[in-house]
Amino acid sequence: MNLKVSKLKVSKILGLGLALLLATAGPALGVSTEILRLKFSETVVGGQYVNGQSVIDGVTPTQNGVVDVLGTPVGLLTQVPSPVTSLGTAMNFGSTACTGTGTPVVVTCPQLGQVKIADTAGAFSPIGANFEYGATIRLTAAVPAGAVGGMNVVQKGTSGTSDMWKLSVDNGKAACIVKANGAASTSWAKATRATALTVGQTYKLKCSRVAGVLKLTVTPLAADGSGTAEAAVTAALSAAGDLNDFGATNTVNVGGKGTPNNPDQLRNAIVDNVTYSVG
Repeated sequence: MNLKVSKLKVSKILGLGLALLLATAGPALGVSTEILRLKFSETVVGGQYVNGQSVIDGVTPTQNGVVDVLGTPVGLLTQVPSPVTSLGTAMNFGSTACTGTGTPVVVTCPQLGQVKIADTAGAFSPIGANFEYGATIRLTAAVPAGAVGGMNVVQKGTSGTSDMWKLSVDNGKAACIVKANGAASTSWAKATRATALTVGQTYKLKCSRVAGVLKLTVTPLAADGSGTAEAAVTAALSAAGDLNDFGATNTVNVGGKGTPNNPDQLRNAIVDNVTYSVG
């Protein structure tokens, strides 16, 4: 028997099993088991991410992402130096302009790109457990106001069809949002920074659900990764807030809702160190 292979298989099974066990066990004292960390350090030919390319998860067992763009557009997703020097490289979500017309406003955007992580084992469905997720981000241009200013950084689920957790930078303001109890639920919680992120400044954004409280933590970072967190923004959550009904949405999406031309696509932003932990 090849013991190395056997141990690796056991490790992968136990890793995913632990995430599910923690999710079903109810809230713990903190958030301890890291499931995902995308550092965008994979080899990228010519600096351009192309459709179907893997984005490597730094956590074992790995749950790699896959780039989703239509065709072979240039400049939508590129690999650039990280705004935090120690992280090496990051993903740049390219520039585009969205338009809104009509009443109610219908927003349309040129094609954009995103990264999708399959969740076949339910590792990103926290149910009733404590969990946290976040990213490092630097805006390269101002985010417009109004209906054309929606930008989703990382999420699972959508507001109209399932449970949802997400980090967004809508109209430039960082926000954590959790929606529980299925498609028809009105069980929402949102924690939003009072002012917009400053263009050109790097921030570590973290969302956490611990003991019935949703919390947004924003930390402005220097190039070496140092920084002092701002006062946290919190929102109360429903006591019956299980996150396990994601319907047909079986992916975690970095940079959008799941379709490459959705108006809430991330743009004019450099993103690094996308993380998710549960427990």
